[in-house]
Amino acid sequence: MDKAKLSRQRYARMVLAMQERIMLSYYKAINAEIKRAGRTLAALYKEGVTDFNDVQIEHGEKMFKILSGLNKQAISLTKKMGFIEIKKVTFESNIEEQIYNTLLANMAITAQNIAQTTVASAMAVIAASMEQNVLATTVQTETVLDITTGRTRSTRSPKQTPFLYPNDIAANITKNINNSSLSRSMTIARTETHKATNTAQFMRAEQAANDSGLMVEVEWIATNDSRVRDAHQSADGQRVPMGQKFKVGGQLVRYPSAPECSAANSINCRCVLGYHVV
Repeated sequence: MDKAKLSRQRYARMVLAMQERIMLSYYKAINAEIKRAGRTLAALYKEGVTDFNDVQIEHGEKMFKILSGLNKQAISLTKKMGFIEIKKVTFESNIEEQIYNTLLANMAITAQNIAQTTVASAMAVIAASMEQNVLATTVQTETVLDITTGRTRSTRSPKQTPFLYPNDIAANITKNINNSSLSRSMTIARTETHKATNTAQFMRAEQAANDSGLMVEVEWIATNDSRVRDAHQSADGQRVPMGQKFKVGGQLVRYPSAPECSAANSINCRCVLGYHVV
């Protein structure tokens, strides 16, 4: 591996190590909140309540508060880290409020989506349980041949579908949400951390380049390990002038996990940007 490529990989891993620290600080809080919402949904169902709108609103508000803390930490740590420029140029630009406001809309949408998904998981369990109970209350028969008479007759099937009572369904709601909460939480924390740190770095560099009049190119840097997706590996090494867009996976995007990125390009992405003064 040539020195320039080795330098890029070291830079990418340093940025990813910082992102991992943030992710590990917040995924537990996200996981705990999803589980709390699951318990609340289960408890309400046991009481005969199936209108979960208030739970969804509360869940979204609590998740927004967690994501707000995550984004603030990401903004702070990227500032302390500075810009580890491949050409050793450091940009300084104090635009913290602008960065936070840019991320604010994304936080609100993400928190709402998380809350909707949690409630949808509970509703899916309820719907499946209702279908099962219809089968359980329907007499199931099977036709058998009487070898003594040569005639067929109907008999009740011994394999009856079990009936689910409210306590059973409530327990299944909790179980279903808990079973997926850890992987969901880590994906949410990793994706949102990546989005926040890349946005913060990009906005600082863009502002500093504009203020200084420097000509800056940005480079897409993939981690190039066994987990990198093909489209991002193909984008590795692309360089464009600041303000122009990369072509990644059929999309035009400003930086990894930019707001315009599709889910396929952003979820669990670990790519970073390099900055070159030209």
